[in-house]
Amino acid sequence: MASKSSKKHDTGHSIAGFRLSSKLLADLDGSTMGEIAAAAADVALVVEDGIVKDVALSDDNLASEGFDEHWVGKPWVDTVTVESRTKVEDLLSATPSGERWRHVNHPSQSALDVPVRYTAVKLDKNNRFI
Repeated sequence: MASKSSKKHDTGHSIAGFRLSSKLLADLDGSTMGEIAAAAADVALVVEDGIVKDVALSDDNLASEGFDEHWVGKPWVDTVTVESRTKVEDLLSATPSGERWRHVNHPSQSALDVPVRYTAVKLDKNNRFI
């Protein structure tokens, strides 16, 4: 990842990227990067062309609510409530900086929808996000 200067995202909080990421993190492999992404979030997705390619969960309770490998191969918008579809579409049109957060609701096995706060970081030119 290239170094970034401090910026503000839509919540008004200032963010800053690592200054030396290209030097200190360049040798990390895909497995390690996956572990980092999974550890940093309750739900981590790899999405390519709008399709969920992989899912990592921080809690088994999320799997019992329907957040699991059954999402793999499905459009991300099909895993959320109707009201959240435009938010997912917005996230997938995000700039590579991943500065926009959106609250998205997922239907669950219980009666209540599960709200999740997502950001999307574009990984490459191939329309792949995490």
